[in-house]
Amino acid sequence: MIKHVIKFDIDTIRAEINELSLSQPFDRQLLIQSVDGTNWHDVRSPYKIHEDLRDKDFNIPNTPDGFELTRFMKESGIVRTRILKLNQFQCYTYHKDYGTRLHLAVDTNDQCFFIENYHVFHIPADGYGYEVDTNNYHTAMNCSREPLDRVHVVGIFR
Repeated sequence: MIKHVIKFDIDTIRAEINELSLSQPFDRQLLIQSVDGTNWHDVRSPYKIHEDLRDKDFNIPNTPDGFELTRFMKESGIVRTRILKLNQFQCYTYHKDYGTRLHLAVDTNDQCFFIENYHVFHIPADGYGYEVDTNNYHTAMNCSREPLDRVHVVGIFR
């Protein structure tokens, strides 16, 4: 896991996500980059949407130009960016993807973990993106005792 050097305003991003969730309600995922800049909810893998689409085609922000989220996507060079939410006591399956992803923790606590190849990490909500090689087996979990969501913004490097 590699910490990036560009810092983003996490409080502003948190407020933007709260604003977005009012107009685009979501339970687990919200697509914030799409092929046309308008599709918020088709978060399935591109090859399951259309055989000619790939992750790199999901490169137009659905968010306004003035948003810190938009700056995060553009300055980080990521595509198919999503807001991912894990509720208390939830986790993902232990799986592999392809490529490298950038995680920006927005809401987390010391009981939320990312596991890669049997190594446990905590990604802090410090305004920095953390690069993760998802070619390796990995998962994320929210083991919070408090009813708090773990919220990350995750994009794929082109």
